[in-house]
Amino acid sequence: SRVQMRGDVSAPTWVLHGSEDRLVWVEHGRDTAQSVANGKLRVIDGMGHDLPSAVIPLVREAIASHCMDAGGETAAKMA
Repeated sequence: SRVQMRGDVSAPTWVLHGSEDRLVWVEHGRDTAQSVANGKLRVIDGMGHDLPSAVIPLVREAIASHCMDAGGETAAKMA
């Protein structure tokens, strides 16, 4: 199952989750981040299950930061 497979993920993983998501509760995102080795959770205040244009800069920054933390040269060129 998907839940059992999370333990097999070894890549640094960042779970991005909206604080107002009513389809998949924040607790589920927290559980996912905790059950993946090197998992981290970032909750975006005010975001629901959708991705409104107002939060795209926050999501972009979170992804770029995650890539930089992973140490990839490609990520450094993208920033």
